[in-house]
Amino acid sequence: MREVAEALDAAGVEPHTPVLRQNDAEQIDRDTRIRTAGLADLVVTSPPYPGIHMLYHRWQVDGRKETDAPYWIAACNDGCGSAFYNFADRRRKAEDKYFEKAEASFAAIRRVMKPGAIMAQMIAFSEPDRQLRRYMGVMERAGFCEVRDNGARRIWRDVPGRRWHASFKGDLSSSREVVLIHEAQ
Repeated sequence: MREVAEALDAAGVEPHTPVLRQNDAEQIDRDTRIRTAGLADLVVTSPPYPGIHMLYHRWQVDGRKETDAPYWIAACNDGCGSAFYNFADRRRKAEDKYFEKAEASFAAIRRVMKPGAIMAQMIAFSEPDRQLRRYMGVMERAGFCEVRDNGARRIWRDVPGRRWHASFKGDLSSSREVVLIHEAQ
């Protein structure tokens, strides 16, 4: 953060006080505090990965059993379920729901961004050859255009800290993430 502050100071840019909110991304444009803060120049995100079930709201015990122990400890009720955190549940038929939710969410995020603002995101796909194309269509319909210099290749990386059981399954598509840069139109 010190380096960011120094770079802003050197560029003559007045730093802004960050606004931290917890929202459903689909509702973000309705948040008064966010609207009052002004339109964003930059959004950095890692949305849920299509076709990849992540236990954001539960812990796994003994490699398979799922528990809501985090909510017992915090003495609160989650009440949302995995579809809330993953844009859809883990069934194959839920992919359409995932992309509908992603489009509604990114369209709402676009409404709180300045034209020309940048969105940087890291995402993985269970079937990248098919899903990446569909995802890019979602981004375009939501009001974004991908930024790539003269057709430069996208940046892919291996997902760090893969669990032993995921690595044991071999070289899965979900073991690779891609950096996508989009400009708000």
